[in-house]
Amino acid sequence: MGRLEFEHDAARGILRCEFTRGSTHGIWAFEVSGDEMTGTLVILPEKSVARQVSVRGVREDAVPAAPAVEEYS
Repeated sequence: MGRLEFEHDAARGILRCEFTRGSTHGIWAFEVSGDEMTGTLVILPEKSVARQVSVRGVREDAVPAAPAVEEYS
């Protein structure tokens, strides 16, 4: 997708980026709360939700090992 530049509203805990890539015009918006972040990608002008994202930060030792490359199809 390429590089995106986000605006940070620290008072509201919001990250926001409006972008155009080819014929796609959209807005990524994320709300940050502690070690969690949720957000959406909205496609303009129809305002359809293309993605919903929810992530949580964890300690590195809590991340499971990746499967062996042979296990990928």
